[in-house]
Amino acid sequence: MEKFIRINKKKFVIQEEVVSEWAVKALVEKAKDNQISVEQMVIQSIANHWMGNDRFRKSDKDVLNTLMRLAYDFGYDSLKIANGKIKVLALDEKRRELVAPGEMQL
Repeated sequence: MEKFIRINKKKFVIQEEVVSEWAVKALVEKAKDNQISVEQMVIQSIANHWMGNDRFRKSDKDVLNTLMRLAYDFGYDSLKIANGKIKVLALDEKRRELVAPGEMQL
């Protein structure tokens, strides 16, 4: 079965075999520095890549795939990013509310 995430209605297929280990390490360190959960850092990083890199056109593909794979593994399947706000839609809404209640601000 194909794994994918939708971001602003655009479908991005996740490649299972592509993982950037240094991206995961950097993500964990940044989450510690910002005192937020790794899940929140993943969502924030995806949004930063979307807005700062011309809708992923300038993003490193391995890093981007790693972020999306982590988000998918955390139970997310759709994100809406607009005007500095992120709306996260997940397969398990109760768990999503614990991780990211409402809309997170960048």
